[in-house]
Amino acid sequence: MRHVTEADQNRENVDTKEEIEWGRKMTTQRNLFLQRLVASVEAEKKPKNLALSHFVPGNSLTDW
Repeated sequence: MRHVTEADQNRENVDTKEEIEWGRKMTTQRNLFLQRLVASVEAEKKPKNLALSHFVPGNSLTDW
């Protein structure tokens, strides 16, 4: 294994402008994906909730 000085480590561990921009782009893309995912899950829940909201509890048809 090759020995690397602390100064060399510090120079190696620097993100370029392009890497930072790519990271921001990917973060935005991930956020959009998650927003769409949450919206689709919420949309799937709505019909189920609407169906339950029309349910009228009772023991028999004579409760009408």
